[in-house]
Amino acid sequence: MNNANQSFNDNAVISVYSSDQAADDEVLFTLSKSAFFRNKYFNYATTNLLLELDIMTYDSRRKQDVINVSQMIDLLEQARRIVVQSIETKMQEDDFYCGDIRKHNGQRIKIFIETNETGKLTLLLPSDH
Repeated sequence: MNNANQSFNDNAVISVYSSDQAADDEVLFTLSKSAFFRNKYFNYATTNLLLELDIMTYDSRRKQDVINVSQMIDLLEQARRIVVQSIETKMQEDDFYCGDIRKHNGQRIKIFIETNETGKLTLLLPSDH
């Protein structure tokens, strides 16, 4: 920009951070890594969401993150219900969904579900948005 007072136009791209980059940085968990988690709707979940739900824990003995498979499958099913119910109610697909899910301890939390650049959906906490 030649003029310091000139502003960016509405289409100016300042930076791009892809889901693949976020997965490499371990901000996102790639659901398609495991055959257990491959599905029609979702391909990513934020690690913050998985930590909040105690789905992802750190195993200090093995020095790696561990995923609770049954709890992950439960999360995916609850998120699928949010999407399907919204589509049935509105009679169309959206780029963004919001709903409450039940943690394994019975507590309910709000999650966001939004379309990513692949056309599939990412599961996240509102604070991750």
